[in-house]
Amino acid sequence: QIANVGVCYSLFQDGKPVGVGVYWTHDKTKVFRTLNGVNMEEIKMTDASELAMSKFKLPPPKLRSEKFEPTSRIKNLFSSKAVTADGKLWFKDNGEWGTYEGDPLDSNGDRQGNGKMTYSSGNTYEGGFVNNKYNCEKGIYKWSDGDFFEGPWKDGERDGAVCIYRNADGGVEYSGYVAGQATGEGLFWEPDRETVFKLKDGERKSRVSLSLATKLAKEKFNLPVPDPVVSATTTTAGGGGVASTPPQKIEPTSIIKNFFSSKAVTADVKLWFKDN
Repeated sequence: QIANVGVCYSLFQDGKPVGVGVYWTHDKTKVFRTLNGVNMEEIKMTDASELAMSKFKLPPPKLRSEKFEPTSRIKNLFSSKAVTADGKLWFKDNGEWGTYEGDPLDSNGDRQGNGKMTYSSGNTYEGGFVNNKYNCEKGIYKWSDGDFFEGPWKDGERDGAVCIYRNADGGVEYSGYVAGQATGEGLFWEPDRETVFKLKDGERKSRVSLSLATKLAKEKFNLPVPDPVVSATTTTAGGGGVASTPPQKIEPTSIIKNFFSSKAVTADVKLWFKDN
């Protein structure tokens, strides 16, 4: 069953509908005989019921309207784009669906040029696209929890000599990336900007002095020390003093959040997997 679109009975081969099938619209007012997933002709409800039972051994579906989400006539879990009933264009990147705004699509319906993706999770990407993949000198990916990454992208992956990752709590990392992986020496500033760690391939190796970190940031990344953190505060009940309220994470994360990975281990040692 396809939310707000309807239900199709069909045989599938290699992920595609094949042969004769039957398709009911979501409001149950029309039904069609299909061939290879394409509506061929409208047929009577009684004929559709007979076809469903004789070919698929199934009764007619009980149709109902579901929540709105990206769909196509035959929803393909592994597809990367779809058009909703209201005409919005959706794409799937790294396992999550989102809407696209930006430069016109090419003749194949792929993203080319500059644009913005807003995903159902609340995450966003703003930057360039080449052949439907993130590709530009400076693209920004923001997570709904406040983290964000800024830097070059190539073939859908973070890829460049100067990349900046900022944690929602104020931590900042400078690293180089190759094909989505942190590579070589990098630096990580804690929110206080007084505590700095030297990184190797994205992993903390040793603490370094602020003066050395400042020098490395300038020489390797041509970047200054990150700006100080401005913490969100609230007045205490007694009116005196303030209390900091840092955001909390509720998903698998690491120093450099890797949304392209398919598995992760959280701080409480729970193992997470991502499918499609």
